[in-house]
Amino acid sequence: MLSYPPTATGSDADDYHGEIVADPYRWLENTTAPETTAWIAAQNALTRTVLAGAGEAERAALTVLVTKLADYPRYGVPFERGGRWFQFRNSGLQDQPVLYVLDSPGDAGQPLLDPNTLSPDGTVAVSGAEVSEDGRLLAYSTSAGGSDWQTWRVRDVATGQSSPGRRGARTAAASTMARLTGPRRAASTWPPMDCTGSSSTGSGRTKPRTSSCSPGLTSPTGCHGRRSATTAGT
Repeated sequence: MLSYPPTATGSDADDYHGEIVADPYRWLENTTAPETTAWIAAQNALTRTVLAGAGEAERAALTVLVTKLADYPRYGVPFERGGRWFQFRNSGLQDQPVLYVLDSPGDAGQPLLDPNTLSPDGTVAVSGAEVSEDGRLLAYSTSAGGSDWQTWRVRDVATGQSSPGRRGARTAAASTMARLTGPRRAASTWPPMDCTGSSSTGSGRTKPRTSSCSPGLTSPTGCHGRRSATTAGT
């Protein structure tokens, strides 16, 4: 019988329109807190004792089982831009979902952006993506080696080619934004805008624009901070 490390319960709770919902394990969300790291270490120590007692055959069987359980296709919700449809898909064991462009929902489609092919060792990750309203351009950000900085590029949907572009320049239209570097949590919108909801008009003035500021991958980046993707790197 395994003896699991004790898990403390907190008093955190949320009030949803008069309905109190307890959240006793919210303290575990702070992954750098000493009590959380101690809890993780204790859990890992228990896991190691179990695995240490398993032979090679048992470990191989466990690997096969876990792999089999994780190997199933997963699909994001299709969305439409300018008459084209887009969808994130994972065939099963891919590290990152692939963005497909479709003629209609349910279509086989064609891969538009495959993050799994961006580096031989898999250290480059796509952290944000947004398709322009007319469906012609895809802005996407990548980070290498777990860096806190991300590089934004623009890809032509029809050709699948990314623009070489220039770095760190404020642009009047998103079609001219090609390669920009900025903070990890900078958001992508069309035309480029910051999280105040203002976009560049090319004349030095700004105009309000409604946006969710969410690139929309499996781990969307939201509006955090005041620097936008258009000014990052300057």
